[in-house]
Amino acid sequence: MDPYAVDVLWIVILSFIVAFFLAFGVGANDVANSFGTSVGSKALSLRAACILATIFEILGAVLMGYKVSDTVRKGIFDVEIFFGFEKELMLGFLSALIGSAVWTIVATFFRWPISGTHSIVGAVVGFAFVARGFNGIKWQVLGKIVASWFLSPVLSGMISVGIFMIVKKLILTKDNYADRGYYSMPFFCGFTILLNLFSVIHGGPHYLGFDTLPAWGVFLIAAGVGLIFAICVWYIYVPYLQQSISNMGDSENSENQIDREDLPSKIPYPEAENPGFEGNGHEIPLGKVSSSYSFDMTTSNNTSVSTLDEELNKKIVSG
Repeated sequence: MDPYAVDVLWIVILSFIVAFFLAFGVGANDVANSFGTSVGSKALSLRAACILATIFEILGAVLMGYKVSDTVRKGIFDVEIFFGFEKELMLGFLSALIGSAVWTIVATFFRWPISGTHSIVGAVVGFAFVARGFNGIKWQVLGKIVASWFLSPVLSGMISVGIFMIVKKLILTKDNYADRGYYSMPFFCGFTILLNLFSVIHGGPHYLGFDTLPAWGVFLIAAGVGLIFAICVWYIYVPYLQQSISNMGDSENSENQIDREDLPSKIPYPEAENPGFEGNGHEIPLGKVSSSYSFDMTTSNNTSVSTLDEELNKKIVSG
C-alpha cells in the first residue's frame, strides 16, 4: 500500500493530533514522578523543575524512547497478521491512541496516578484482540511487560531502602553530618551520571552510532564523564551550596535579633487597669518601667496574674 495514499492520509494526520493529547495527558500525570519529590522537598523550585524536565525528558525520548516504542509497535503482537490489511492496522493504532489519551486525561482530572505505558499497552492488546483474537499476540513479551509492572515498585522500593540505610548509617547519624553530606555529594552525583550515560549509550540509537561501541568502551566513557561531573560538583557546586546555607543562617539570625532602637519608647496603660493615674490612656516610659521593676520568671509559676499586676502597679506608682 502506498504510504502517501489519500485514503489513509487522514489517519496519519488525526493520529498525529491525538498523539499530542496523549503526550499532554502522560506529561500531566507522570510529572508527579519527577516533580513530586524534587519540588516537594524544595530541592528544586517549580521553575527550575519545569526547565530541567523540558530538556531532559526530550533527551530521554530521543535517546532511549525508541526501545519502548519498538516494543509497543511490533513487540506485543505479530504485525504480519495484518499483511494486506494495513489500513486496518492503522485504524487499530489510532483507536489505541484515542483510548489511551482519553483514559490518561480522565485519570489526571480525578488526580489518579496511573502509568502511560500501562494504558497504551492495554489499548494495543485490546485492538489486536478485537481484530484478530488471540492469534498473533506474543504472550512471552506480554508476560514480561506485565511482570515488570509488579516488579518495578518492589525493586525500586528495595533500592530506595538500601540507599537510605547507607545515607542514614554513614551521614545522618553522625555528629558531622553536614560535612559528610558535602563529601558524599560528588560521589552520588557522579555515580548517577555514570548509570544514566551507560544506559543511554549502551545499545543506543543506531543513527548516532552508539550501538557499535563495546560494553567496556561505553563504561569507560560513562565513568570518565561521571568523574568529571563529580569534580565539578566538588569544586563548584559544594562551595556555592555552603555559601548559600551560611547566608541563609545569617539572614535568619538577623531577623531574630531585636535592636533597642526598634522598641517603643512608651507603652499605653489604660486608666481602667491603672486607677493610680489620672486621665484615660496615660503613656508610661518603657525605660522607667524596665529599670524599676524586674522579676524572676522561674519563681512566677506559682504566682497569680493578679498578684503580679498589683506589684507592677505599686512599682510604677512609686517610681
